Amino acid sequence: MKKIVITIDGPSGSGKGTTARGVAKLLSIPHIDSGSIYRTMAYYLRTQDIKEEDGEAIKEALEDFHINYSEVGHVLLNDKDVEKEIRSRENSTYAFQYSRSPIVRENATRLQRELLEHGGILDGRDAGSVVAPFADLKIYLDCDVNERTRRRAKQHNITDPKEIEVLRKEILDRDDADMNKGDASLQMMPDSVRVDTSGMTVDEQVDAVYQLALSKMNQ
Repeated sequence: MKKIVITIDGPSGSGKGTTARGVAKLLSIPHIDSGSIYRTMAYYLRTQDIKEEDGEAIKEALEDFHINYSEVGHVLLNDKDVEKEIRSRENSTYAFQYSRSPIVRENATRLQRELLEHGGILDGRDAGSVVAPFADLKIYLDCDVNERTRRRAKQHNITDPKEIEVLRKEILDRDDADMNKGDASLQMMPDSVRVDTSGMTVDEQVDAVYQLALSKMNQ
């Protein structure tokens, strides 16, 4: 099959990761989860007790940072399975904080580009604008904030209305922060295809992107 590079950008909870995994499986291409890279870097730096503003310490620590994936897709940090640890809500907050470090972003971007050398599908927030502006197909997944809140609440088994409202505010705050990060801001590129996943099932959103990928590959 023809090598192809696909990027999927979009706000938190729009279904980027789920869609990317599904399309990657259908196309038999690698899935590169930029979020897992940032989450793993944050987890690693926290365990080293390194602050986000300490650029020199971050640079030195990341020299011994190695990420890989198990056969079932779990993240391996220096050969240790840390899938559960990096997916916690607490670590998600740290991942955003560390992502503001230029050294962290530089290392994450380099790693993602290396992983895309033989094709693949990359999801993130600056995948099509910064990491892989050369992508063959750029997707921007959008979704109503209420639907995104419902999805996240289900993911974290949150049922209390007050906690759900807190989660909604967290998502809106993250949207605002993501869209105001300078060159790495979340944005839909002029050559991106917008797909609104509001009201879509997982299978429907995977199929929507899969069909766009097939069309691009057959050109």
